[in-house]
Amino acid sequence: MRQHRFSGLPGFGRNGFTLVELVAVIVILGILSATAVPKFTAMQSDARIAILKNMQGNIRSANTMVFAKAMMNSTNINYSEKEAGGNWVEDCSTDNCVQIGDLWVYLKYAYIDRNSVAFILDADISGVETRQVKNTKTGKNIIVPKRDTKVGYANNTCGGGVCEGHDFCQCRVDDRDKKKFNGRDNQFIVPRGKHYPKLSDNKPVDSPEYKCYFRYSSAEYIDDVQRPPIYYLETSGC
Repeated sequence: MRQHRFSGLPGFGRNGFTLVELVAVIVILGILSATAVPKFTAMQSDARIAILKNMQGNIRSANTMVFAKAMMNSTNINYSEKEAGGNWVEDCSTDNCVQIGDLWVYLKYAYIDRNSVAFILDADISGVETRQVKNTKTGKNIIVPKRDTKVGYANNTCGGGVCEGHDFCQCRVDDRDKKKFNGRDNQFIVPRGKHYPKLSDNKPVDSPEYKCYFRYSSAEYIDDVQRPPIYYLETSGC
């Protein structure tokens, strides 16, 4: 019988691999894993950072457009927190919103308020839901951001835990009264698998797992001066 031409190569024409051959394969796979896994991890980190930077740029650009539109329409230039039974009323019925597409977003001193940031971004972010309200001036129904205090929603307080179920999650740190964190109302956007920011003694926890987010701090009056929004990135833990 004619011999198979590959019979001289390892694994061909025999019942199986020798122990030496198996060990060699395992060693080679180990070397490949040792070099490929760090590169893959680095690529994931770079991707998170790139997306967060893109979010930062998109919100900054959107604010330029919104500010110009608000100034032309004299929309919510002087922010006034209207109280109704102790609860903040935000229904876009009294000129504290501008329209972007089909959505009306909340403003603060003519800039996007922190509770509307997730609605501006083209990404899968937790808690992005809308509701209808009636504009008291036109009598027409308009679509506005729906806010909630559940985990991952616009009004959820940042308190640790891991972002799950969405590409990004959001939470809030309201420091307008305490003025120990930064004296502003802040919205955090956190990538999947990363921790929601957590505060200790009114300061962010200084640990890598909490250091991957985009933070938007709403415009604010501080020391009797109107301050523009802050667009801050923390990527050392990404």
